[in-house]
Amino acid sequence: MKSQAISDASFEGAEIRKEHFSPGEAAGVWGFSESAVLKWIREARVPVARFGRNLRISRKTLDEISERGLPPLPQKGNE
Repeated sequence: MKSQAISDASFEGAEIRKEHFSPGEAAGVWGFSESAVLKWIREARVPVARFGRNLRISRKTLDEISERGLPPLPQKGNE
């Protein structure tokens, strides 16, 4: 009996949504280059989760930036 791979589209009639995206996938959604997204991550304008060397952007962040645009650069305070 062959095992079936779970598709990203549906499972038993329920839709499965991807919840985390690579910087390259986010760049495709936003219409920018991957290097631009990586720059924004370094500038702390795009929050990410790190799994070793892998970076993932949450769907919530992806949707918020899609709707509202990038947040401004963080201010360097006098600490």
